[in-house]
Amino acid sequence: MNKSITNSIFIFIVIIVFSRLAYGADRSDSSTSLLDDLSNDSVTNSFGIYQIAWNPAQFRRELDKNLSILNGKPSVVMFYRDISYDRGFPSSYAEIIDNTDTIPMISWEWCVWGRDGDYLSDILKGRFDAYFARWSSDCKKWGRPLFIRPGFEMNGNWFSWGGKPEKFKVVWKHIYKLFKDSGCDNAIWVWSPNYRSSPDKDCNRMEEYYPGDEFVDWVGLDGYNWGDENPKRPYFKWETFDDIFSGPLKRIGKLAPEKPIMISETGCAESDSNSKGKWIDSLFVHVKKMPRLKLFIWFNYDKRGEGEKDWRINSSTEALSAFNKNLIRNDMY
Repeated sequence: MNKSITNSIFIFIVIIVFSRLAYGADRSDSSTSLLDDLSNDSVTNSFGIYQIAWNPAQFRRELDKNLSILNGKPSVVMFYRDISYDRGFPSSYAEIIDNTDTIPMISWEWCVWGRDGDYLSDILKGRFDAYFARWSSDCKKWGRPLFIRPGFEMNGNWFSWGGKPEKFKVVWKHIYKLFKDSGCDNAIWVWSPNYRSSPDKDCNRMEEYYPGDEFVDWVGLDGYNWGDENPKRPYFKWETFDDIFSGPLKRIGKLAPEKPIMISETGCAESDSNSKGKWIDSLFVHVKKMPRLKLFIWFNYDKRGEGEKDWRINSSTEALSAFNKNLIRNDMY
């Protein structure tokens, strides 16, 4: 190969490398700027959506479709992962989200899907240390800010990590230390209980699960309006925003007075006797009044096939119209 061709190839490679480095820096700067906006006291509110993740192609296709029906762009896109060794850091999903100029949020279930076990004990025995070390290292390499929401709804009785506040806090600190030891500083830690404890006992209050300010970046709260038609769950009734969030938001605000707050999962059922559209109107009105509440994330998925509700933003024309109207009205676009 002659010298001029060799030099041309070298120059081409240099251009490609520096272009990729510059692109990566731009993406990181964009994510950091968006995160700064979310955390800024002068910026009131933003929103996010949940997108189910089966595989990257499905995820990209459905996320693009769901974003296309909205009058505004979310700041955050949330999805779930477990702690299976076969599913490490989800870089492909994070990249898809980052390419839409939004921040990923990984709701991290402390279990391996489809397999029963005492995972809190296994984590404390170090059986997942290699997994967390690899995950945090890959997260660090990815390099852009993202939210992680480990062991969410821990004050409920529907997850294996629930109902054990002392062990939960030790596990949280253990994983947090593994991340810090690996130098992973781009993960933003979200502590996120359910609005209602189950069982509703003093020993299971959400406050009992808080690991301490030094181990948490944001605090969140999950809560849904299940509506009135719940033959399998008759204890659920139509609830207003205040019914669900008013008291619990005050409690987590008092628990962590220096932390930004999010509603980390919410949704509203369709109802024969009440209006989902009006519930959405009320959500935006209340969120706008709460300067410390920086973000809410709508659980945008139809779970009727799993015995739940159609939580989607576009479950009806009325619901979608209300959501989009409020995005424009509240400058969330």
